[in-house]
Amino acid sequence: MKPNTFYILSLGCAKNLVDSNVLAQLLEEEGLTYAHSANQAEFLLINTCGFIQDARQESIDTINESIEKKKSGQKIIATGCLAERWKESFLKSYPDVVGMIGTRNLADIIPLIRELQQPGTGQSTAYPAYPSLIYSKDASYTAIQGGSSYLKVADGCHRTCAFCAIPGIKGTVVSRDVNSILRDARFLQDFGVKEINLIAQDLTSYGVDRNEKNGLVNLLKAVLPQIPQVP
Repeated sequence: MKPNTFYILSLGCAKNLVDSNVLAQLLEEEGLTYAHSANQAEFLLINTCGFIQDARQESIDTINESIEKKKSGQKIIATGCLAERWKESFLKSYPDVVGMIGTRNLADIIPLIRELQQPGTGQSTAYPAYPSLIYSKDASYTAIQGGSSYLKVADGCHRTCAFCAIPGIKGTVVSRDVNSILRDARFLQDFGVKEINLIAQDLTSYGVDRNEKNGLVNLLKAVLPQIPQVP
């Protein structure tokens, strides 16, 4: 295990994969290095899914397996939807998990890491009461896989369906600024990506939080001329 290194196990949907990439960017800006494997990392982040039972069970199994394989001095941190959904009860259920952040402000990982780097620190959370999502201004909300990439344009949901836990986990829909999406799209084009998949919790709701009509259509009209090399 190498000090000041991290590794991320990303579970669940493509939005989680993007969030894991954002967490990696924030940690690298903080001066940490991405480890080649989980057992080499000082900080092991498990980006959980908590939507349906099968996803929750996968997260639980991954946490338990990681605890069993944990190296001496390694610190396990829970992030993502299951951590948000269970909140205070999560750390009580998993005393070997030393840190936890929610879903609504990924930048919370930095003060949490700084606290866990202090000697003698026990369990800790970074859980301010955020009513809605906060995007990290300079992060790229993308996840490149070969010649394809995901690009997150919004997250959360403004609907209050009784059967769905998403509004409680992510909060209401928050659309990203068009200019930040254009920046990410141009970055993907420059990287050589040939397919961009726009993702959100409810893609067709893009812009409703700003009272925009035809928000997704207008977004496409803004983005497509900027990335002529992406077929």
